[in-house]
Amino acid sequence: KKRQQHHAEALSLLQQALPTYQRVYGSVHQRVADTLYQIGDTAAEMGDRDLAQRHLQEAVAQRRELLGESHPKTRRATNRLRTL
Repeated sequence: KKRQQHHAEALSLLQQALPTYQRVYGSVHQRVADTLYQIGDTAAEMGDRDLAQRHLQEAVAQRRELLGESHPKTRRATNRLRTL
């Protein structure tokens, strides 16, 4: 229960940070991609598959564009998406 509470707090903070990062860095940026991944990963841990899938798909797309298909961060996001 305490872990779920921590996940919920983390998710809330990440969701608050995302629009700021998008505004400051632009909609496609490594900081934005990392935050999308973190939201997706946290949502998956909480059992919110739909929220996780939406954010992980966007994280994968951005990481492919920014880093390439074979980059470890791209592969990690792709693998996390597959585990949903």
